[in-house]
Amino acid sequence: MNQFFDLPNDIINMNSGTQSSYPTQVRDFIFEHKEKYRVSPTRGHFEFVPSIWKAQKSMADFFNLDPNDFFFCHNVTEALNHFILGLESNSLKRIITTDLEYGATLNICRFRSEKDGVPLNTIKLENLIDENLIVDYEKFKDELRTNLKSGDLLVLSHIMTSNGDILPIAEISKICHEKGALIAVDGAHAPGAFKNDFSKFKDLDFYGGNLHKWMMGPPGTGFGWINKKSASKVSSQLAGWPTYDNAFHLEEFKGQGTAKEFYLKGTFDFSNFMSLNSLMDFWNTVGEEKIYTARRELRSQLNDLMSTELGWKLISNDWKTCPLISYETPKKISEMGWDYMVNLWHEHNLIVSTPKFFGKHILRLSPNIYNNSEQIVKTVEKLKLTNN
Repeated sequence: MNQFFDLPNDIINMNSGTQSSYPTQVRDFIFEHKEKYRVSPTRGHFEFVPSIWKAQKSMADFFNLDPNDFFFCHNVTEALNHFILGLESNSLKRIITTDLEYGATLNICRFRSEKDGVPLNTIKLENLIDENLIVDYEKFKDELRTNLKSGDLLVLSHIMTSNGDILPIAEISKICHEKGALIAVDGAHAPGAFKNDFSKFKDLDFYGGNLHKWMMGPPGTGFGWINKKSASKVSSQLAGWPTYDNAFHLEEFKGQGTAKEFYLKGTFDFSNFMSLNSLMDFWNTVGEEKIYTARRELRSQLNDLMSTELGWKLISNDWKTCPLISYETPKKISEMGWDYMVNLWHEHNLIVSTPKFFGKHILRLSPNIYNNSEQIVKTVEKLKLTNN
């Protein structure tokens, strides 16, 4: 499928989990609109409104949700800021999270905790791992049933950024609902990684997602979703034209409820959001299941080679269904940390990620549909060179 992408052959991107490349048709739309906007900024400013609303409705259909219940934003961090900082004080007694969450997300939790004196509790998933470094999420659910209280906000990833664990969000949300707690999900890696049907999330309260990872959208595009039952508990901390009903240029295209309140504020680069229409055309042309299947085949080849050629321990329990696949590395490589990633980039033109997993750096690989079998082989060959 790399015919849909215009990428150099001398660089191997095995880190789509941080950011994917996007299709040439999306790139071409962005370039075309930027030029139109440069030539006639006022016209370009007003043309973005119906185009973004069209993209919002198309994206809502893809995720099986109401377009009035979600909003575009620049990334999942922005969405989680809305949820965690905008949650009304009388709905928040404690913030609960885990020791596998993304650092930026933990910082938002810490910021709200320190700002308003809200206790911040961390569930230690490190205490729930077996000898193969696999987390037992049944025990995690038992801890939630025992310890969650009314007024708690559980902040949790849908896919763990380090090892690619896919959490049973629908089940966990049900536990939260039964205990009177709220849940905000960091869905940074989930949109486009597999079929994400929001109609199954009836007990979930807040969800943020990125579109620049597995959806293969342009950078600076993400979204937030708020369940109708929870909309009254959180409010936008930003105001602008969409806030009240005097925005004549937005009247038909800003939606209602959540879509209106959290609508993008001010002047920004509209082209990336407008290009999401081209992105959805790409998904419809290629086919959702075909994309998932191609990724699975690449991961299977990668894991087979990693096992036979390197023998590094696989620590991704869900690698067959999640695009992220992670390995425990030899001690000398783990101790290099981020330098190992940088060295591979500069010396071998290989882009990977070396996140921390319970305090130790690991290797995370995430091939996408613009990669091919030859690149998988070369990736393992380059990794072997660093293992000597």
